[in-house]
Amino acid sequence: MNRTINPEITFEKYSKVFMANSQLEKKTLVSYESMLKKIIPAIGNMKVKDIAPSHVSEFLQSLGESGVCQKGDYAVSNKLKAITQQANISRNELARISKVSTTTTGDAIHGTKVNLVTAQKIAAALKRKTEDIFDIHTTSLPLSPKSIQNYKRLISSILTSAEKDNLVCINAATKTNFEINPKERSFLNIDEVILLRELLSRETDSPTKTLIMLGLHSNMNRSEIFGLSWDKIDFEKRMIIINQTLQCLPKEGLKLLPIKANNRIRIIHMTELLNEILLEHRQWWLEAKNKSGEWKGADFFLFVRENGTPMPPDMASKCILEFTRKHNFRQFTLEALRNTYNIIISYLDDDIETLKKFSGQSTEKILGSRYINKAKRNAIKKFDDYVLSLMKEK
Repeated sequence: MNRTINPEITFEKYSKVFMANSQLEKKTLVSYESMLKKIIPAIGNMKVKDIAPSHVSEFLQSLGESGVCQKGDYAVSNKLKAITQQANISRNELARISKVSTTTTGDAIHGTKVNLVTAQKIAAALKRKTEDIFDIHTTSLPLSPKSIQNYKRLISSILTSAEKDNLVCINAATKTNFEINPKERSFLNIDEVILLRELLSRETDSPTKTLIMLGLHSNMNRSEIFGLSWDKIDFEKRMIIINQTLQCLPKEGLKLLPIKANNRIRIIHMTELLNEILLEHRQWWLEAKNKSGEWKGADFFLFVRENGTPMPPDMASKCILEFTRKHNFRQFTLEALRNTYNIIISYLDDDIETLKKFSGQSTEKILGSRYINKAKRNAIKKFDDYVLSLMKEK
């Protein structure tokens, strides 16, 4: 659609035009709004036409300095549960008086880390000092290379739009000489995969065991795993339907959102072992539900809290950390398991189209950079057989 825009418009004002006319995913929109809070103070007052590559480079350089990452500040409490029980304050009531979402309030009560502002709100609602309830952790960190790259992409997207509106001749973000060195992707080596499988065979905590197995055997990301519901699993055909993600949005709490893939749906074929693990978890889940008798809300998710409400994706880090400490295994993430899965598939066979379906990525360019241009097919059964054969050799 043609539109007339004042050629003297500032970056701040044009960014509002860009945001208002962009069809973005909810979480992407929230993320962009957050990033603009750092971008606007730096180049917001400049006219779009005057922004040069050097201005973008200078801003990106500043993001790599210490103290920029405010996400490093968080608080954890092992006292809040006892305090609320003693005061006879329920989670919902604490959420109401503190004006914090019930999900986040529940996280705080159960000892999960929350941001410092949230801790301050909860402490104020209880009329106590924050440090009397929470252990406060402050850090002085630069933004990660991945985060800096996201800022560059946002500026580039806005300036690309400005090019279409004939406000600039070149996109300054694409011409900057600032180099962003991406962090090397982590993964488990084959010996670690074998050991992990052995440890999982002895693991008694069903949610943790299932979480890690899904990460290692399905190529789903964290929000897709926590968005899984039982109606999306076909045990007879050994298929998992991926069409939704569970995400925690600022001021809104947990929300079910569609996946980003172009066709909005992805089918994952399960290995025999993963099928067995999910059946075991289903049995555990049903027993837990019957034992509780008080499950409320969306109790059809695979991963739920004690009251049946969905477990937030951030809990993945806590579950995996407890597992690694329990078994004296090196720390890893769900992303590392996902990378491991694709690397093993890379070793086993060769087909870019199949790996695109596995990974949920839409272009060969993305796959090339993320998985070292190794794409493979027919690896579901081969994956399991390969690891099992190596375990027997050990």
